[in-house]
Amino acid sequence: MLLEVSALKKMYRRRGEEFAAVDHVDLKVETGEFVGIIGKSGSGKSTLLNLIAGLLEPTEGTILFNGISYEKMTVNEKSHFRNRKIGFIPQGKSLLNNFTVIDNLRMPLYIFKNKHDAASELLFAEDLLEKIGMKKLADEYPKNLSGGEQRRVAIARALIQLPDLLLADEPTSDLDEVTKKEVLRLFKLFHNSGKSLIMVTHQRDSLELADSVYKMESGVLNEINEKKAARFC
Repeated sequence: MLLEVSALKKMYRRRGEEFAAVDHVDLKVETGEFVGIIGKSGSGKSTLLNLIAGLLEPTEGTILFNGISYEKMTVNEKSHFRNRKIGFIPQGKSLLNNFTVIDNLRMPLYIFKNKHDAASELLFAEDLLEKIGMKKLADEYPKNLSGGEQRRVAIARALIQLPDLLLADEPTSDLDEVTKKEVLRLFKLFHNSGKSLIMVTHQRDSLELADSVYKMESGVLNEINEKKAARFC
């Protein structure tokens, strides 16, 4: 089992009252599985992804990645682990404005030195840019890119370390149909390589490639029949 989430809970306080953004969630993801999670804004989808990525600490529950618990890791160990094993595509714009496309893409390699030398890393990054149709824009800055182009670079950056699990938070929101299909094509290539993917979205048509589909509502996660998934939004 690649990922096993058990009785996960995240509490917040708002206007003097506590509420569960994630409420006793159980989720298992096999190696090579594509999991889709749908739900309305504010249902807890993003909070769940941030917990799985180790960016938030749960109030209760456990997360096991290949049998390893986050609870036993220090902050630095968790950062190293996430950088090597998990690719994370946050919602909205996430590129660093003062860095070029190629430098944004290589940022995970700069932060935690890879086993490859700089020349090999550059060649790999350029090859990845070519695969997403962005090689000609390698030296451009994010401000000169369209929203769809920025999203593709963010996806490539999440893949630069060849992670075992890719977490995508609303990756197709605010994209035109052509760009949306290109983004889903990249996910299909990643999935077909035997890797695992969890994508949260409110767009039901983005889940056609998912092996299993869940719906999140008020912090509660429930699996739904794939054939019925199109009824939810």
